Amino acid sequence: MKNHVMLLLSFTIATIIGIFGQNMAYFLNENFFEVAPIFYLAVVTFVSISLNICILF
Repeated sequence: MKNHVMLLLSFTIATIIGIFGQNMAYFLNENFFEVAPIFYLAVVTFVSISLNICILF
């Protein structure tokens, strides 16, 4: 049962990161280093995809 909860939690977090990735990228750009937001978007997208891949294994 605990494994199912962790699986569902990871999937939910990965989905939220994927949906709101652009907003997160702009937030990071405004509040941290000012680089092109596409770099932050790439990092956020990578994290989202990585979490989804980790769920499969």
